Amino acid sequence: MGDPKKIRILTVSDIHSTATLLDDLKVAVARHDANVLACVGDVLDAEAKGSGMLPPSECARRIAGLV
Repeated sequence: MGDPKKIRILTVSDIHSTATLLDDLKVAVARHDANVLACVGDVLDAEAKGSGMLPPSECARRIAGLV
Protein backbone atom coordinates (compact mmCIF):
# COMPACT_ATOMS: atom_id res chain seq x y z
CA MET A 1 0.00 0.00 0.00
CA GLY A 2 0.94 3.63 -0.37
CA ASP A 3 1.68 6.22 2.28
CA PRO A 4 -0.03 5.15 5.56
CA LYS A 5 -0.84 8.82 6.31
CA LYS A 6 -2.95 9.20 3.17
CA ILE A 7 -6.48 7.98 2.67
CA ARG A 8 -7.47 7.30 -0.93
CA ILE A 9 -11.20 7.58 -1.56
CA LEU A 10 -12.63 6.28 -4.82
CA THR A 11 -16.14 7.52 -5.63
CA VAL A 12 -18.46 5.56 -7.91
CA SER A 13 -22.02 5.86 -9.19
CA ASP A 14 -24.27 4.57 -11.96
CA ILE A 15 -23.09 0.95 -11.92
CA HIS A 16 -26.72 -0.27 -12.17
CA SER A 17 -25.71 -3.88 -11.31
CA THR A 18 -23.75 -4.22 -14.57
CA ALA A 19 -21.13 -6.99 -14.41
CA THR A 20 -18.61 -5.33 -16.76
CA LEU A 21 -18.75 -2.07 -14.82
CA LEU A 22 -18.12 -3.98 -11.59
CA ASP A 23 -15.10 -5.62 -13.25
CA ASP A 24 -13.86 -2.16 -14.26
CA LEU A 25 -14.43 -0.94 -10.70
CA LYS A 26 -12.29 -3.76 -9.32
CA VAL A 27 -9.45 -2.68 -11.61
CA ALA A 28 -9.89 0.99 -10.60
CA VAL A 29 -9.77 0.15 -6.87
CA ALA A 30 -6.48 -1.70 -7.38
CA ARG A 31 -5.01 0.93 -9.72
CA HIS A 32 -5.73 3.80 -7.35
CA ASP A 33 -4.88 1.80 -4.21
CA ALA A 34 -8.20 2.93 -2.67
CA ASN A 35 -8.74 2.65 1.08
CA VAL A 36 -12.39 3.71 0.87
CA LEU A 37 -14.99 3.11 -1.80
CA ALA A 38 -17.82 5.67 -1.73
CA CYS A 39 -20.87 4.38 -3.60
CA VAL A 40 -22.90 7.54 -4.12
CA GLY A 41 -25.85 6.37 -6.17
CA ASP A 42 -27.43 3.95 -8.62
CA VAL A 43 -25.10 1.08 -7.84
CA LEU A 44 -27.70 -1.67 -7.37
CA ASP A 45 -30.64 -2.24 -9.68
CA ALA A 46 -33.49 -4.24 -8.16
CA GLU A 47 -34.98 -4.75 -11.64
CA ALA A 48 -31.73 -6.15 -13.13
CA LYS A 49 -32.88 -8.55 -15.83
CA GLY A 50 -30.81 -7.89 -18.95
CA SER A 51 -27.72 -9.60 -20.26
CA GLY A 52 -24.71 -8.76 -18.11
CA MET A 53 -26.87 -7.61 -15.22
CA LEU A 54 -26.37 -9.08 -11.75
CA PRO A 55 -28.96 -9.56 -9.02
CA PRO A 56 -28.58 -7.03 -6.18
CA SER A 57 -27.22 -9.67 -3.76
CA GLU A 58 -24.37 -10.63 -6.15
CA CYS A 59 -23.59 -7.01 -6.94
CA ALA A 60 -23.42 -6.16 -3.22
CA ARG A 61 -21.20 -9.20 -2.56
CA ARG A 62 -18.73 -8.10 -5.23
CA ILE A 63 -18.62 -4.52 -3.99
CA ALA A 64 -18.16 -5.62 -0.36
CA GLY A 65 -15.02 -7.53 -1.32
CA LEU A 66 -13.29 -4.66 -3.12
CA VAL A 67 -11.74 -2.64 -0.28
